[in-house]
Amino acid sequence: MEQIKQCEKCGYLSYWDSYFQAYICNACHHKEKHIKNKYKVITLCGSTKFKDEFLKAQKELTLQGNIVISVGLFGHADGDYQTVLTEDIKIMLDDMHKRKIDMADEIYVINKDGYIGSSTRSEIEYAEDNGKIINYLEHIHDLIKDNGFL
Repeated sequence: MEQIKQCEKCGYLSYWDSYFQAYICNACHHKEKHIKNKYKVITLCGSTKFKDEFLKAQKELTLQGNIVISVGLFGHADGDYQTVLTEDIKIMLDDMHKRKIDMADEIYVINKDGYIGSSTRSEIEYAEDNGKIINYLEHIHDLIKDNGFL
């Protein structure tokens, strides 16, 4: 965020005041509250066995000023995968997650320890095909380096 901008009321310089969460003009003391015009929308993708990582990423990205879309349930982590999730429901959830990607500006892949399963891989491909920005919890380059491949 810019720390200095022109005052909308008088045209002089306004400075960001983090206490008031507003720009305050030095000349006329006008306070202009800062509200983002557009929040970035990020869809989380990854294996639902990484529930803690999903919740942590959701919290951090939200506190950074993003709208975060996540999974509807944690089938692997909560033990629902074999009992609640029939094949038809799994197909429906996979399709719903692609619609969540459609709504997003970017996706954030929860790839703990470098793990990317087949569903997540298809979501990454879908995001790429639709021009979405793709970010990762663990950067691919670092994973390769840490495992001695560079």
